[in-house]
Parts: sequence; C-alpha cells; structure tokens
Amino acid sequence: MRLDARLLEDYRQTFNLMKHLGFNEISIWGLYVSRSWPADIKSAVEPARGVRVEKLIDEAHKRDIRVYSGLGVYSWAFDEIIHCLEGCQDTMTR
Repeated sequence: MRLDARLLEDYRQTFNLMKHLGFNEISIWGLYVSRSWPADIKSAVEPARGVRVEKLIDEAHKRDIRVYSGLGVYSWAFDEIIHCLEGCQDTMTR
C-alpha cells in the first residue's frame, strides 16, 4: 500500500470513528511492503516508511486502538526471493 500523508489522514479519521464506536483493534495489511518482499529482507522497509508506520501506530494508540500487522505467507509476496533461491533447491531439501 502507498503509505502517504493522505492515507495516514484517512486512518486518523478511521481511528476517531473506531474510538467513537467502541472498537479497539484493527489489522492492517501492507504496512511494511506494498507488493512483495525483496531478496534482501533488510532493504524491504525504507527508514522513511518505518517512520510513517510508527506515526500510524501512534495515532491508533492515542485512541487506545491496537494495530495488528497483517502478515501472511502468500507465494506472490515472495516471487523475488523464490527466484533468487531457485538455484538452491537441492540444498533446501536436505
């Protein structure tokens, strides 16, 4: 997902509504990567994106809302990693 100022504002408004309605938790998918994980996992989250994720979580916490990061093991998210590991298939089965 594109985590920009507009989306952060949308979430801020959503958190206000959630608080008003009595909701106290939300799962958000795509916080750390927008499409797929790179082979070099360390480079997946740029520092600026990490700051925006923290800001989003802080906005939720101000309203006593817990944020769960939606994470899943979907093959489409690992295309690049799988491609890089294709030559290592023999060693993976040992």
